[in-house]
Amino acid sequence: MHALTFLKKPYYIVKGGETVFDIAKMHGVPPAMLIARNDLKELSAGRILFVPKGEWELYTVQAGDSAFSLSLTEEEKALNGVEEVYPTLVIARKKRE
Repeated sequence: MHALTFLKKPYYIVKGGETVFDIAKMHGVPPAMLIARNDLKELSAGRILFVPKGEWELYTVQAGDSAFSLSLTEEEKALNGVEEVYPTLVIARKKRE
């Protein structure tokens, strides 16, 4: 039986040279969420991370958007490290129905 069978899924194995921001962008989650959910103090190749899937999407802020018009929650603002947004900013937010 493979050792990873017992890990919570989804998981991701860090490759050399990757940063938290690279991995977060790749999976569409806020970097702060990866740090918190994995109790990250440092990142190294081979580290296994829990990555929440399906809950989040990346969104590029458009001209005229605001945190209010996007209905960003306090959790989303905190995880993205923003109070307000500006065009071209890429944020992670919970998927909208």
